[in-house]
Amino acid sequence: ISVIDPERLRNNSAPAIVHLETLEADGRNLPLTDGLRLPGSSQRIEFGFSGLSLSIPERVRFRYRLDNFDRDWSEPTTSREAGFTNLAPGSYRFRVIASNPDGVWNPQEASFAFEVLPRFWQTWWFRSAGVLLVAAMGVGQYRLKLREVTRRMNVRFEERLAERTR
Repeated sequence: ISVIDPERLRNNSAPAIVHLETLEADGRNLPLTDGLRLPGSSQRIEFGFSGLSLSIPERVRFRYRLDNFDRDWSEPTTSREAGFTNLAPGSYRFRVIASNPDGVWNPQEASFAFEVLPRFWQTWWFRSAGVLLVAAMGVGQYRLKLREVTRRMNVRFEERLAERTR
């Protein structure tokens, strides 16, 4: 005969420990070193992570967030990876937290900082060159129009002068 006293049962109060394991950019494994600079041509970035809980490891839940991209934490999920596509150039920090099977969230997060470099047409010097090119084209168009108006006025002046001298 067994007797269970529900008052004596305790929840698992030890939160799960989270750890970042992998970083892939377009299918290539990259080292998890803070300050990593990814080329702007990276289309898909995936993070792999795991959570350690000794009671029921398959029931560990995760929430993640990419600073400067996500507004809030993701919904709790059991998936052990997170993917992002077509990130704009800039600095980012990926953060992930885990909870144990009883729903106790660990305030200690795993994080990774990285930067996505701009493609050449997203750089300030390329944009400045584009603005200067458009301005030069506008000035060139204005000068061509001014030259055409001047030529027409000279033709009319020559016609009037020829008429008066006749």
